[in-house]
Amino acid sequence: MRHSLWLNLARVTGFLLLVLLSFAYAMFQGGFVSWFLFYSFLPFALYGLAMSFWPMRSIRVQRTLVKTTAVAGESVQVSLHFERTFPFPLFFMVIYDVVADETLPTFKGLSFPGLKRKWTFTYHQKEVVRGEHEYATVQLRVFDLLHLVEKRTDLPVRARLLVYPYWYDLELQMMQSLYEQGSSTSKQNIQRDTSVAIGVREYQPGDRFSLINWKASAKRDDLMTKEFEQRRSHDVLVVFDVTPHPAFELGVSFAASYVQSMAKKGTQIGVRFSGNELVIPPREGREHVNGIMLQLAKLSAKKTSFASFLQHEQASLHQASRLVLVTPVADAALLEAIGGIGGRKSISLFIPKAVGHVPTSLDRQFKALARSRKVDVEFVHDRKHHSFSEVKQSS
Repeated sequence: MRHSLWLNLARVTGFLLLVLLSFAYAMFQGGFVSWFLFYSFLPFALYGLAMSFWPMRSIRVQRTLVKTTAVAGESVQVSLHFERTFPFPLFFMVIYDVVADETLPTFKGLSFPGLKRKWTFTYHQKEVVRGEHEYATVQLRVFDLLHLVEKRTDLPVRARLLVYPYWYDLELQMMQSLYEQGSSTSKQNIQRDTSVAIGVREYQPGDRFSLINWKASAKRDDLMTKEFEQRRSHDVLVVFDVTPHPAFELGVSFAASYVQSMAKKGTQIGVRFSGNELVIPPREGREHVNGIMLQLAKLSAKKTSFASFLQHEQASLHQASRLVLVTPVADAALLEAIGGIGGRKSISLFIPKAVGHVPTSLDRQFKALARSRKVDVEFVHDRKHHSFSEVKQSS
């Protein structure tokens, strides 16, 4: 506060000196040119003096987002609504919209308020990245016409934007081939067994309407869904390695795509993350899948050993009938840890690689070694893979 007062005093003193110097020059020099310069400079000086006293804190700002959730790669429209009590003439104003975690670039724009009391400035945050982002501050800067006076204020205007990972529908061609080869459970095991109903339960968002028991719903005056005996082979547990890697985001995108695609087939699916105690047990339903997507949206890389995690969690990993591992690390220690799990009907290992990666001889050797130990390995290179066909983009 004291610094601001001294700064304003210095500006006022400087302008007064400039006015006195120009006046003295006109008085002593005389002539049309001298007085023309004095009268030409006078409006700029008076405007600068007025701006020095004008309180920027009189400006109020509100931020609105067209949508508070998005998918990675999308564009989000942001609107800043300005209001002020005194319409001081502002020829232009520089606007900085700052995100607290700096995961999104700070937007810089130019507005021309003039004499408006209220105005709106709109821009688009392009290609947002996955994560939970908090817009924290709107920084405003104004200048006089000669750029001799600069005023700045930081206004705390908070808003949150949740960006889910990009995901795409997968045609599980690779799984189909595995079932035909007999290295996994039969194809029917990934389908829901609707032959015998063992009871009813309350309807949950995501349940199919064809499974609603209308007779029981009428009796209880609430929607009731048929409950069927579930085979353990319905359970799929996705274990994700959070080790920092250039292909980390590709792995997150693939995991999200896998979860969405398997959920559409009625499979109960759960998720574990290395270096994280959070356990999402296999279940089904749209609400459950949304919870998984939320965790994937907030997921961040963390230095950890995926092999050590698998060894430490062997007992808990025995529970799901199908285990799906997503990790960028492919080495002997990983296969050793997977082998220690044992008793598994089906283990699939997906290894995300950076875009443009060409499989090396070491990659092929690792894949052959893994399959000799009954571990199915696939390298995920990009959104279109020889084992996974992108049917359509979903948002």
